[in-house]
Amino acid sequence: VEDVEEQWCKLKGEAGKPGTVLISHHKNHYALIFACREYEIEESEGGKRVKKREVFTARKGQRPTEWIEFGELRETYMSWEGYKLIVVAGSRIK
Repeated sequence: VEDVEEQWCKLKGEAGKPGTVLISHHKNHYALIFACREYEIEESEGGKRVKKREVFTARKGQRPTEWIEFGELRETYMSWEGYKLIVVAGSRIK
């Protein structure tokens, strides 16, 4: 659980940096990550709060079309060493 929390925080941190682009290689497809979000919902019975973590990206093509759960993306990255999150950071030229 600690690894998941740490990895989510790193992803959010990188996504929030100016001049930084995240590229996800998942399921034989490269796509930009456009946004990250985290929220809580209440389960229908029992009133338990469940935390949701999602990234906005594309499963097909390049246009963002879907919020994918971070857990699913993480499982994909861990299933094969070729699936990765790529961070491209630019710098200002003066």
